[in-house]
Amino acid sequence: MSTSAIIILDTRYESSKGFPIKIRVTNKVSKYVSLKLYSKKEWWENGNVNKFHPDYRKLFFKLNKRGLQLTEEIEYCNDNKLNLDESLLIIKKGIQDTDTERFVLSQKLKELDNQSGITFFEFCNTRIEEKRAINESISHYESVRDIVYRYDPEITLNGITYEWVNDFINTKLSGKVKRGGVNSYLRTMGAVFREAQRRSSLGIKKDDPFKGTIKDTGRKKEIVRLEKNDFIKLLNFIPEKINKQQRLTQTRNLKLWLFQFYIGGHDLIDIALLKWEDMKRDRVSFKRYKLRNKPNGGLLVDNYVFPFAMDIINIIGTKKEDRIFSFIPDPVTERKKYDYFLRAYNRSLGNISTKLELIDTITSKSTRFLFRSKAGELLMSDIPVSQIQAHILKGKSMTFNYQGRLPNNIIDKCHKKILRKTFKFKKSEFYKEFKLSAFGLILL
Repeated sequence: MSTSAIIILDTRYESSKGFPIKIRVTNKVSKYVSLKLYSKKEWWENGNVNKFHPDYRKLFFKLNKRGLQLTEEIEYCNDNKLNLDESLLIIKKGIQDTDTERFVLSQKLKELDNQSGITFFEFCNTRIEEKRAINESISHYESVRDIVYRYDPEITLNGITYEWVNDFINTKLSGKVKRGGVNSYLRTMGAVFREAQRRSSLGIKKDDPFKGTIKDTGRKKEIVRLEKNDFIKLLNFIPEKINKQQRLTQTRNLKLWLFQFYIGGHDLIDIALLKWEDMKRDRVSFKRYKLRNKPNGGLLVDNYVFPFAMDIINIIGTKKEDRIFSFIPDPVTERKKYDYFLRAYNRSLGNISTKLELIDTITSKSTRFLFRSKAGELLMSDIPVSQIQAHILKGKSMTFNYQGRLPNNIIDKCHKKILRKTFKFKKSEFYKEFKLSAFGLILL
C-alpha cells in the first residue's frame, strides 16, 4: 500500500494558541508530524489559513511551500517503497538530509538483498523432491508451499523477516485457522528456511525470523473422555432407521473404531495400511506410519488379536485385496481420497455419539487417548502400555534405551486387562470364538 500525506488542522484538542497544524501521514494507519503552527477553526479553510488569520500573509505562503515540498517527499517515499515509519523520517528531516540519504540507501540495499536469491516456493519444491526420493513424508511441505504461494508468491527466503512472519500469523489467525494450525505451518516453514541456510551456495541470511513465533496453545481439555457405560453403549449400538447402505456404512465405521481400540488404540492411518501379511496367526505386527522417518521406522507393534477383533476382520476385511481394510483409500497413494474418507468417518462417529448421548464425541483419534487413559486408571506400568502403542514417553527415552522388549505373555496380559475392564468382557470370551450378537454388533 502506498503512503499519502496531507496538511490538516488537528481539531482533536486545542491549546491557548489554537488548534495545531500537522501533517497527517497514512499507510494503513495514520501518524502525525507537527509543524509547530496553530490556527482557530474559523481561520482554517481548504487545507490552509484564510485571510482572517492574524498571520495570514506569512503563514499562507509558508504552508503552500510546505505542501509542494510534501508532494515531492511522498513521491520519493513511494518510489523507494518506504513504510510509514520510514516515510515519517523523510518528512521530518527532508530529502536532502545526509542521514536521510544514508538511511534510504541502506533500505535500498536491504530491498535488493530481499529480492535476490531463491524464492520460498522454489526451494520448497527442491526440498519436496529430495524427500520424495528417499520416501519421506512430503504432505506437510506441499501444503505449506501452496499456502505461502497464495499468501506471497514472490517472497524470497532472504525476504522473510520477523515482520513478514508476524503479518502471516495475524492474517491466518484472523481467518479460519486456529493457533495450532498456524504453529504447524510455522514449524514446516522454519524447517525449510533452516535447511536452505545450511547450503552456503544459496547465500541465505543467518538470522532466524521464525524464532519465538510458535506459541504454546496448551490443551484446554482432554481429547475425549468416556464413562464406563459409554463403552457398553457403543457395543450395543443399533443403527438409525436410514437406508440400507447408510446403515451398513454406519455399522462398519463403528466396527472399525472398535478394532482401532481392540488392537491397542492405534490411528486409523495404521489400520488403513495393514496388510494380510502383517497377520501372523493370532498376532498383528506393523510400524506406525507417523514414525516412518525415525531410525528403523520407530518401535514395532506386535499385538495379540483377540477373538472379537478377529471377528471384525472376518466380517469387514477385504480378503481378496493386499490390505486388510482396502475399502479405506490408501493414505500413501490416494491421499486426497483418504482425507475425504477420514472426514466422512469422523462425521459418522459424531452421529453415533449424538444418538447414543455419549459424554463426549468419538473420532478417529480418540482410541489412542482412551486406551492410554484406561491403562492409567488401572495403574499399569508405562512400559507395557507404551510397547502396545509403540510410544516412547517424553523424558524417558534413556530408560527405554536400556529396556528391552517385554515378552508377549506380559504384554498380552496387560492388553487383555485393559479390554476386559473397558468393555466388561468375561474371561472366557478371550479364549473361545466370539459371537458378535452377544455385544450388539449387528450383521446386516
